[in-house]
Amino acid sequence: MKKTNAIAAALALSLVGAMGMATPALAETNGVEMYRLYNKYTSEHFYTSSPVEKSHLCGVGWTYEGVGWIAPSSGDPVYRLYNPYTSDHHYTQSKAEYDELQKDGWSGEGIKWYSGGDVPVYRQYNPYARTGSHNYTCSSFERDSLVKAGWSSEGVGWDAVAVGHPVTDSIMGSTTVSVDRMVAHYNKTVAAKGAAYPADVYAQYGAPDITTFCTILTQQANSEGIRAEVLYAQVMLETGYLQFGGQVEPHQCNFGGLGATDDGAHGATFPDVATGLLAQAQHLKVYASADPLNNPCVDPRFNNAVEAFGRGSAPCVSDLGDGKWATDPKYASKLLNIMNAL
Repeated sequence: MKKTNAIAAALALSLVGAMGMATPALAETNGVEMYRLYNKYTSEHFYTSSPVEKSHLCGVGWTYEGVGWIAPSSGDPVYRLYNPYTSDHHYTQSKAEYDELQKDGWSGEGIKWYSGGDVPVYRQYNPYARTGSHNYTCSSFERDSLVKAGWSSEGVGWDAVAVGHPVTDSIMGSTTVSVDRMVAHYNKTVAAKGAAYPADVYAQYGAPDITTFCTILTQQANSEGIRAEVLYAQVMLETGYLQFGGQVEPHQCNFGGLGATDDGAHGATFPDVATGLLAQAQHLKVYASADPLNNPCVDPRFNNAVEAFGRGSAPCVSDLGDGKWATDPKYASKLLNIMNAL
């Protein structure tokens, strides 16, 4: 096998160092949080129960994607291996597979957590990938999406006692998707439509390119405690990936249709991209939480929504289609499809 490039090799060395100082927190509790991280240089997902290991990897360029699942504190062992030639990791409940891979040059790293419970953790394999060739998820939607994209389903890798955060549809919470992932998803989607980011419009409103736009979006969402992946999905659904074409005009910087109605009203207009995205994040917060706003209110429809529905009436994305943000019965599923596609 060939050696990895310099960046991947450097990250691999850092990872080996982290392993040496961190062991899984398999304590006497009802369960152990399994952290999920992503390496954009090698496309590998990595899983660990060690907060120290998680923090170290985030410090060397990995993206934290939240809690993948909850592992029991005891049960059937799950083993972890490391491939020094590809900087890849592999996880298996099979002792026979663990032993066989070591004969092929993988380094066995022992038991890292346990299997047990009634929540399946699905395993998929990418025959085209050199690193990150396996993926593990509790989400059947994620599994099915990968299979449609060419991955092979390998059944259930092991079991968990609870599902983690990446598959949740809560509106409030920590952002688990990087700006780079949003940009890549956007570029791929608009390219398939034969379109492009409207730089000629948004350069004069503070976002000359999609990277700047997604950076501002993430900052504004986080400032109000909204998950940026929720705001991203809604912006793209409402605007047709910033192509518009409906009642709202691109120059309005109104990415959520705030104030636009079926009788033809164009809705609110904001002075720049940042204000428009903050207003949308604040409008989401009306539905998602009873907490006060963290910024001065720029959402002109905030009080209207409070009067109509009260605060905290829709804490999850799946609640937004219930006549609150939209009347489309498939509105929530459309948002979730975009979020999962990230």
